[in-house]
Amino acid sequence: MKAKHYTLFWLLFNIAAGLYIYSFNSEIYTYTPPFGETSLSLPVAIWSLVPLFFFFVLSLCLILLGKAQSLWEEYHSKKDRELLLRQILAQASEKEFKGEFKTHTFKSISKILRRFKLIAQPHTPLSDDEEIDSLIEASSKIAQGEVVDLKRFHLPYTASLNLQNQLNRLKIDPKSALEILKKTEAPDSLKKIALLSLFEFGEEKEIRKYQNLIPLDKELAKALLGAYQAKRLKLGFDEIASLGKKALFEARDYLGLAKELKGSLEPDSWLKLFEVLAEKHEAVEEAYLYVLLELEMIEVAKERLGAHSKEDFPKIRAFLELRKSGLSYPAEIFFF
Repeated sequence: MKAKHYTLFWLLFNIAAGLYIYSFNSEIYTYTPPFGETSLSLPVAIWSLVPLFFFFVLSLCLILLGKAQSLWEEYHSKKDRELLLRQILAQASEKEFKGEFKTHTFKSISKILRRFKLIAQPHTPLSDDEEIDSLIEASSKIAQGEVVDLKRFHLPYTASLNLQNQLNRLKIDPKSALEILKKTEAPDSLKKIALLSLFEFGEEKEIRKYQNLIPLDKELAKALLGAYQAKRLKLGFDEIASLGKKALFEARDYLGLAKELKGSLEPDSWLKLFEVLAEKHEAVEEAYLYVLLELEMIEVAKERLGAHSKEDFPKIRAFLELRKSGLSYPAEIFFF
């Protein structure tokens, strides 16, 4: 019951009670305080209402106190709701959230939410929060391959939404790889993709600057050798040998490299490269034999094979036996 309604009820009730009592007893009673000289004379009906007045004041105070408590809880519930929305936005954005909830209900919900990873779901009904809806819309666009301006959300650079946005930008503009490689906070996974893009489209100066930014693996080494093959990067034979060693190239990797460089290098350079590589790494032997056979250096290949066990390189030995019998097949089909 609202305070004004309670007050109105009390007034009507007291008027009715006073009139009722007055109809039975209309006498006047005089009250003189123990330590005062002034006395107060009022009808008995009014004196009988004095205890009701004190009861009214006490009960009204309790009503107002309850109302104040209700308003206080409503205020904190509103603030906690806004704080919870900020937590949801922070978790969906992979940002650190700091906030203290005042109400038990929202505090409990907050603890539960902290144990989950929140992922924006597009094509769902709009929420009551414009910023959350904007984030979901941005997430949907990024998922479709678009590039979105995410500055307003203040996302950490390593947030998955931001990283996907960077990848979308790389696909549209390979030159943006340089921006990524300058970011110290960029994770190695993103730097690797940026390096692959740089090795594919960049110039030698840019490639040289960033080629050792992260540990080299096979994919990066092959992309770097692709730049060498495309004449956008100069590499010495020893440097190529070092790349293969760092990237842990195996025999099939060197054989693949030999096939890719077949039409890119002059025959003498092609031969010299794999001669140098074979001296440094045993895994290059098959690739070197492939080069020798492609260049019709049959005797050198036989001499090289003589240094190995008869069980080694059976396909190459079969090729040489066919050639000895007068049958000619492309060496390519014996190397796969």
